[in-house]
Amino acid sequence: MSRRLGHLEQSILAALKLRSGLSPILSTSEIARHIFGAGASRSQIISLRRALSSLVRKKLIEPKPSGPRGENTWQRRAIHQRKVHYENRPDLTRLAKLLGMCGSQHQGERDAAALAIERERKRLGGNWLQILRVRT
Repeated sequence: MSRRLGHLEQSILAALKLRSGLSPILSTSEIARHIFGAGASRSQIISLRRALSSLVRKKLIEPKPSGPRGENTWQRRAIHQRKVHYENRPDLTRLAKLLGMCGSQHQGERDAAALAIERERKRLGGNWLQILRVRT
């Protein structure tokens, strides 16, 4: 599972962005209309609710008291309330699992692990000595 924001999560944050004169608080149905248009399907609404829950867990949005129809409303958290963005830190647990996969008996699994490790290095920037801060 990716630790980065997905397309739907990014669309939700864009919908909740403070715009000139408009309220930054939107209901679930208003967000759905903004992203999917007037005719959102049941599966799209379920995906939207899952993405909203994910953003709450990541502390990027917060639920507000229910709207007039008893519907959940949402607001972006203020920048000073957000946690430090973690995307540029190495995920050592994931890296340890990937390194363990390099010892697999299956060639495809070893190749996939090596590619995933290299993608992680590129995402973080620099070389492994810089990333892991190993003293030589």
